[in-house]
Amino acid sequence: MDRSKMGRPKSKEPTKNKSINFRVTDTELKSAQEICNRNNITYSEIFKKGLEHWSRK
Repeated sequence: MDRSKMGRPKSKEPTKNKSINFRVTDTELKSAQEICNRNNITYSEIFKKGLEHWSRK
């Protein structure tokens, strides 16, 4: 097999090489966990959906 073709295919999406970390209270964490479980989404998706929501205003 040609070594240049091995591995994960190149993504058409922009490279995601940045990260955001922030602290939350126990109450905020519980709320985020409930949202994730209820909607079957990740913490990252909560953040991204919040950005989309606030960007439209």
